[in-house]
Amino acid sequence: GGSLSHTFTQPLNMHAMSDTTYRIRFWIDACTGDVVRANDTVTAEAVSLYTPLQPAIAATQTCAYGQALTLTPALEGGAAQSFRWYDSGMNELGIARSYTTPNLYLPDTFYVSGVGLSDFYSRVGSGTTTNVATSTTQPSPYNTVRRYAKEQYLYTAAELTAAGVQPGEITSLSFYLDTLTGTSASVQFTDFTLSIGASTQTEFTASGNNWAATQVYSSSGDFAIRKADSKTWITHTLDSSFVWDGVSSIVVQICRSLSSVYSSGLRTTYTSSANRALYTNGTTAVCSQTSAGTRSSYRPNIRFGQHQVQCEGASRRVVIALTGVPAYEAALQWQNGIDTVSFTSCAGAQVSAKVMNLGTEPLETYQLQYRIAGG
Repeated sequence: GGSLSHTFTQPLNMHAMSDTTYRIRFWIDACTGDVVRANDTVTAEAVSLYTPLQPAIAATQTCAYGQALTLTPALEGGAAQSFRWYDSGMNELGIARSYTTPNLYLPDTFYVSGVGLSDFYSRVGSGTTTNVATSTTQPSPYNTVRRYAKEQYLYTAAELTAAGVQPGEITSLSFYLDTLTGTSASVQFTDFTLSIGASTQTEFTASGNNWAATQVYSSSGDFAIRKADSKTWITHTLDSSFVWDGVSSIVVQICRSLSSVYSSGLRTTYTSSANRALYTNGTTAVCSQTSAGTRSSYRPNIRFGQHQVQCEGASRRVVIALTGVPAYEAALQWQNGIDTVSFTSCAGAQVSAKVMNLGTEPLETYQLQYRIAGG
């Protein structure tokens, strides 16, 4: 008995533009006298998580003196990614598609790396009851009883947190379609929009209490739901993401219209939640109404889609030079590098400030003045 280790001369490159599972098989062949072949093959699976390449962005850029500059790397073709930004000391500044610097008075350096993203979904509402498809008093995102409808659904911060929604960008909304009743193979909406707003409320306090919301999705024309879509989540990828602060309730608004009323109805699942749905519908357009609507407990189950950060690629340094620097330019800054400082002490202490010459010419004379107010 014994074993040998074999190392590939050329390592296998498993870089992929999305998370990819590779199935690997090794086997022994042409082994003289080996009559038991059942143990001559082994298999394994290796998951290669998408790791972005170094960001494509100019390494040297210019900015007008005293102005801000927005940095935006090119996306890697077709991959789900964002970018992690760092200051000159490699302190993280956040994850975003772009980064806008503060107003710059000195040359500065930033670093950026690509991060892979994967989708995850957080569900609010576990009820299995469905709305009555022919009812005009049971709100549902895909109700077809009236030609026009506007509905708002409120989800509290406590519910969102318990479901696993993370503070940050929400990139999609999904509703569970139980079934399409009747004989129609599909239902066609001529217009379908989603809007989201943040609220301090935990319920709609009165009928007609519409909450302000910003449009984040439009069907851009006809939007169809098919009978074949039954028993699935209908996902709407947002045109612009909504950033949840982690403490506010979220109000989701739906506005929709049909070319005609359907005898077939769409059933969605809901979880009874007192006064957390608001609806209005009719034979004429209602989306512009801001003081109409009846409160309801028929709030649909929903999934909030977000991106989860996975692998981070190599960073790239971006050096920013300034143009239009004035000849004479004095600046004053506290010694610790911030513009405003608060000081509390029971004993005396020294507070230091520094004068900086940011201009291109020597600064030979200046006056330093101060004022102490409030005491």
